[in-house]
Amino acid sequence: MDGSGREDYEDGRVYIGDFKEGKKWGYGKMMYSKELKQYEGPWVDNLKNGNGVETNFRTNTKRTGEWKDGKWVRWISAV
Repeated sequence: MDGSGREDYEDGRVYIGDFKEGKKWGYGKMMYSKELKQYEGPWVDNLKNGNGVETNFRTNTKRTGEWKDGKWVRWISAV
């Protein structure tokens, strides 16, 4: 799939955003139902990559962070 779309996972996660060759690539939002969290930001080759915003609905907090190759690098600020 290329372009924008939605992907639902068996574990309850939902991704809405951009795809390139069937992979999450571009800007998108991943909602994690079990953790009550959401990540919104850039994706490259199915991995979080760049500055994005993580929202924790359990604690009602929102933070901007940096991710590289799918791994969290650092928190930049609270939003």
